[in-house]
Amino acid sequence: MKNRTADEKEFFYTDKTSGKQVSFEPVPNRYVYSFTEKDTASILKEKAHSPRVDASRGYRVVEVADPKDTLEVATAAGGAAPLNTLPALKDGDGNERLVVPDEFAVQFAPGVAPAKAEAVLAKMDLAINQRFRTPGFYMVAVPEGYALFQTMRMVSGRDDVEFVEPSEFSTDDRLQSGGGADLVELQYLWGLHNTGQTVDGVAGTKEIDVKALAAWKITRGSPDVVICVLDTGCDMTHADIAPSLLARPAGESWNFVYPAAGDTTDPDGHGTHVCGTAAAAENGGGMIGLAPGCRLMPLQVELMGSTADYQRRADAINFVAQAARTNPGKRYVLNMSWKTAGDVTSIRKAIADAIKAGVVVVAAAGNDDSDMDKNSHYPASYPGLIAVAALDSSGRRASFSNYGSRVDIAAPGVGIYSTVPGQSYAYLQGTSMAAPHVTAAAALICSARPKTTVAEVVRLLRDNATPVEKLNPVYAGKLGGGLLNIAAALSKAETAAYAAKPTGNTLPAGHSEAASSGRAAKNRKSSKPLQAPPRLSGSDVVIADPVDRDGNGSQVLGGDRLTFDGYKLTWHGAKSKSYTCFSGPADESARESEKDLGPTPQGKYAIDPANIEKLASSDAWGSFRVRIEPYQATVDRMKTCFKVIRSGMYVHGGSATGSAGCIEINDDAEETDFFERLAKYGQKLELEVRYAGARETKYEDKSCPY
Repeated sequence: MKNRTADEKEFFYTDKTSGKQVSFEPVPNRYVYSFTEKDTASILKEKAHSPRVDASRGYRVVEVADPKDTLEVATAAGGAAPLNTLPALKDGDGNERLVVPDEFAVQFAPGVAPAKAEAVLAKMDLAINQRFRTPGFYMVAVPEGYALFQTMRMVSGRDDVEFVEPSEFSTDDRLQSGGGADLVELQYLWGLHNTGQTVDGVAGTKEIDVKALAAWKITRGSPDVVICVLDTGCDMTHADIAPSLLARPAGESWNFVYPAAGDTTDPDGHGTHVCGTAAAAENGGGMIGLAPGCRLMPLQVELMGSTADYQRRADAINFVAQAARTNPGKRYVLNMSWKTAGDVTSIRKAIADAIKAGVVVVAAAGNDDSDMDKNSHYPASYPGLIAVAALDSSGRRASFSNYGSRVDIAAPGVGIYSTVPGQSYAYLQGTSMAAPHVTAAAALICSARPKTTVAEVVRLLRDNATPVEKLNPVYAGKLGGGLLNIAAALSKAETAAYAAKPTGNTLPAGHSEAASSGRAAKNRKSSKPLQAPPRLSGSDVVIADPVDRDGNGSQVLGGDRLTFDGYKLTWHGAKSKSYTCFSGPADESARESEKDLGPTPQGKYAIDPANIEKLASSDAWGSFRVRIEPYQATVDRMKTCFKVIRSGMYVHGGSATGSAGCIEINDDAEETDFFERLAKYGQKLELEVRYAGARETKYEDKSCPY
């Protein structure tokens, strides 16, 4: 359904999952047009997969030389005047976003029943354009006479709404290029076994490969490990694909474009190619994937020329997370060989939820030849997943591949031969082709060690990669651990008690907590003046969901516990120990900045060792951090009693300056001891913050004693 909307005046809304205001600037001379259902036929002459047209839903993108000519151009090009228009928008990262003018997505909070959610929508005159599979997730129409962002802000203000976000065009989100086809045997799969052979006209360098033959002596994959490829679909009839497919349960659909179809098709070929690289069957012909013994679950979305597809991708990721929760006897690895135009709330949250559910998530780093430390690339820039760059058959960075400290690992991505629809094969290149090598490698680790945590999988892959810095001196430290070496990772996984230690992942620039982004100075007593941490901005903070919705902390496990009194963080257990700490201006003798808005709020939290992160090196902050997650009662108390709602809170190493809302361990040795002990403990702990003095009353309502 589409209504005639009001002219847009203010292009912003609040992303409730991060607490930041998302603002846009109009892009001159470029517009998204919406047509009525009656007039949609007038644009069907356009190619259905043009990146500028979603013909089936009546949207198109038009460029004009003069904004005054928009109506005339639209009418001439489409045969009918548009119902609604919205300029193309530029977000805070400089990305162009093609937002449709008359619909948006809304996710209701957990626990809101569908009947109640839909009653709320009806009362607000928000017609449902699409019900996604994720409970409480809808695409709704902007009411007659209202503007898009005006309506989003109104809906977002409700307590029973978790978040809202725009509906956007996906233009061409594939991360590939190339062509050519022929039958292939192992000698053409240089990424698996490189003898220096010539592949796609290029001679390689011997042993620049992922060491597949050695890895297969340990495992070729377990059918209890499911590789989920979220892509353009898959030719499920391909002779090299069909034997590797997971049996699709009756009534379950893997097609998020046409759910009634059940099975996937692949009008593009991109998804079939990715599937083959990951897990093409060992059947004596064609080709073989890196994890042929695992099972494939292709999930079809659209990666170009579609609106509302970002929400379909989030819906599919949530589907995988739910499968992981429902089937604890299986492991799930998710491949995402695509990009988005920028940060997308529903996708970001779905990825975080999937990781929490034990899904290993792998994303292509992108094909922009860009430093990800300067230009975030989504979804690869999100924390917790494995970001994959591409190398050629000589071990050098592919000319197109993104790079940066956010990259976890590199993999073969040039001259990659794999399956395509029609019982055929093709060479393609891109970080899209590199990612499924790592996805398959993660699946092999889960096959050999089913109980391996997500953090352990990431660390095994990164720490056991083959260094390539000598081949890429300009990109030292910007290609992750190096070239994927699955044999070394599997061998390490086979050793006893591989502890859950920091993963080596770093959060993307602009999405990590500004006060927790580096290594502590080796000498705390250095005469070098310590700089005050930057004030957290709306784009920096990440609001943690309450670990318990009912307020009793029932999900927190483990017999030991932690307390923090503003000066010491104490571990209570069989071997109690205290660590010297500060939290912002809780110790006023260490006040570093009037911009700091206060210490960690009093209350109860949970700390999960699975959330330990290793940070990039710098002069000011500690090597590790772990997120602290508030109980619901703590969140409620913050809302009532605290002058600022704290978010993005961590325990981390650092200097005596303190940071907003975080607990800092002020000694290198103590920091190392704490994080090693936490990793070894391996269970969630309860943390209670209760200050010894009364200084916190400066930040809390005096009528709210704790």
